[in-house]
Amino acid sequence: TSPKDLAEKKRIMKAFFEYCREEGIKRIEDIKTPQVYRFLSGICDTKGGNVANKYRKRLMTAWSWGIDYVDGFPQGMSPFKRVKPFPAVKKERYVPPDADVIKVMEQVKGQDLVMLKTYYYTGARRSELFRLKWSDINFSNNTIRLTDRKTKGQGMRERFLPMDAELVKALK
Repeated sequence: TSPKDLAEKKRIMKAFFEYCREEGIKRIEDIKTPQVYRFLSGICDTKGGNVANKYRKRLMTAWSWGIDYVDGFPQGMSPFKRVKPFPAVKKERYVPPDADVIKVMEQVKGQDLVMLKTYYYTGARRSELFRLKWSDINFSNNTIRLTDRKTKGQGMRERFLPMDAELVKALK
């Protein structure tokens, strides 16, 4: 778990425990679907459906962990799972037009240019670029290896991508 994820988990658990305290819920067995729905709908009303669904997901995961690892934990279906996800508004992400990207690349030099070209030609995430080593770049095959943690387990996933001639030139 990353520090950011851990902080989010703690914040969500703290908010739910505070809600339980306000509602007089003292035992885990007393957490029922109606109370969970009231808590999550309050989050939805104040912070939106996306945030409420994130709270729901994190609390469902915590409940499942309790079932698996805590003696005497209620073994029934999670009351968080019984609450349906809230409607969420997806915001369209801004993607700058190629012309704007090219204008920016014409202004930068050195390692900044190499970094921007690597982003541009690979579509890599920031973490993938910062994880790169020279051994991930194969100039004889014109390929680049990107690694991430987008797997079900804890392992790393590798992707081999062809490199555009412009990227090869920049990296050399």
